[in-house]
Amino acid sequence: MNGSYRVAVASLGVAAVAVSVAFPHDVRAQATAYVPSPDPAYADLELLAAAELIGTLAAGEGPHSRAAFARWAAEASARSASQGAETLSPRVKEALARLLRRFAPPAAASEPVALRDAQADLWFADSPYRPLGPGAAGGIDGRLNPLLQRNQGRTIADGWTVAAEFAADAGTDRLAASVRPRVWLYAPRGAEAASFSATIHSAYARLLMGPLALAAGRNPMTVGYGRDGGPLLSNNARGFDMVRLTTERPVRLPGPFRGWGRWRASAMLAQMGTNRDVPGSWLSAFRLSNRPWAYTELALVYVNLQGGDGAPAGTFRERAVDVLFPFLGGVIELSDKAGGGDLHVTVPSIRTHFFGNFIATDLRANGQQARRAFWQDVIWAFGARTYGLGSDERLDVWADAKSAGPLPHTHHQYTSGLTLDGRVLGDPLGPNARSVSAGVTWTATEWRVEASAAQERYSADEWVLAGAFDGDTRPWVWTKTSERPSEIRRRVTVDWTRAPEQAGVAVAVRLAYERVVNFAFTGRSRHNFAVRMRVRWSGR
Repeated sequence: MNGSYRVAVASLGVAAVAVSVAFPHDVRAQATAYVPSPDPAYADLELLAAAELIGTLAAGEGPHSRAAFARWAAEASARSASQGAETLSPRVKEALARLLRRFAPPAAASEPVALRDAQADLWFADSPYRPLGPGAAGGIDGRLNPLLQRNQGRTIADGWTVAAEFAADAGTDRLAASVRPRVWLYAPRGAEAASFSATIHSAYARLLMGPLALAAGRNPMTVGYGRDGGPLLSNNARGFDMVRLTTERPVRLPGPFRGWGRWRASAMLAQMGTNRDVPGSWLSAFRLSNRPWAYTELALVYVNLQGGDGAPAGTFRERAVDVLFPFLGGVIELSDKAGGGDLHVTVPSIRTHFFGNFIATDLRANGQQARRAFWQDVIWAFGARTYGLGSDERLDVWADAKSAGPLPHTHHQYTSGLTLDGRVLGDPLGPNARSVSAGVTWTATEWRVEASAAQERYSADEWVLAGAFDGDTRPWVWTKTSERPSEIRRRVTVDWTRAPEQAGVAVAVRLAYERVVNFAFTGRSRHNFAVRMRVRWSGR
């Protein structure tokens, strides 16, 4: 067991003891599997929160368990009863009914064995991948393809792909387990024959220990409030092979601190795999969130990447200080660290969620280049979502804007950066990129259509950072050493889904088109497209 692993395990143990002592045990808690983050139930959940039917939603970290959905559905049902069901729009009534059917007891309870869902996808695409390297300070190990990624690491070929997967849960009152295998047959454009592959998309167990939940295995995670997650963890990459400790539900601090609102904490240790420049490294991630008021959530996040084959050496003490006290000076450079914060505000009067996220590797603010320090070293994401427009409140609109500097994804010796199997962990733009996007969704009783548009700009400019190294006392200064034309992508996507009110088979079609100018910084322009047809069965 290397030093990084021991330090991370010790950190999880300290967190478990602290939370167990601080918070009273909840004997009513029940172990259940997670609801995957892309599930449409999350949209219903946010709609109910915007309609003031849920006041305890902790939206910034996912996925949530089926038991959590059951609690929120029960809360929304109780609030709707007190307000009067006749005051609810048809859309809100339908969303609440869907959540109650899926998650109200006994549907949320752990069952001996339950087949939750199964789906089959057929893809046709003309959309080549390109390296993420150009434009990054020192390079980053990964590939980019917006039309075929942002799907929790699922592999889709630039050609045609047929894929199938299912999810099954099993469990008892305190222990739940879930597995989701995936198989796919694919043929990239120009290939002489098709290829077959298979993987375990997710497989984990969850154990309840009083107010805590301990999960071990592989499972995709998100941190942040964007549609794909946030700058730190998003739906772009596959799930970590990890051990994760969380509070099972938002809790209040005991005694005189009870009035400080509801809190949620998590700590994670994840193996980053061998498909990277420094194989076998370990990622520690921590998040602490607070809801000081009913419709405001604040959070701090921090990650530490250590260890691996060829990584800097360090003693146990040095590694422990580096993980637990990252802002102390004098520690050797043996890790890649990043930290940031999240803000989420709901305004029920206009049924709108506003959010902002940021992640930084260093904030080298100084009088000469403060603006650049908070721009080059940082990933920013801002956005808003409005629910329930129109007479039946069936129209939702959203918009967001993002910016990533050249450095936040990678630092020091970890040249693969914050990637997993070639996918960026956080916001899928990667380094040196900007984007704006917007969309509308119309949700009827048994069908839904969503249209979105995005423009993304990827810079190939090169930057160097001078000063404050090897005894140099000059201020840290960013200097652009090379300026090249940017790659610009303009994309339009339309999704249509027809799903029955009760559990059963849903059919979905996606049409996506992308115009790329200066593709891969080569001067060439091209037209990309992708078509996906999906059949999905959902049990209760």
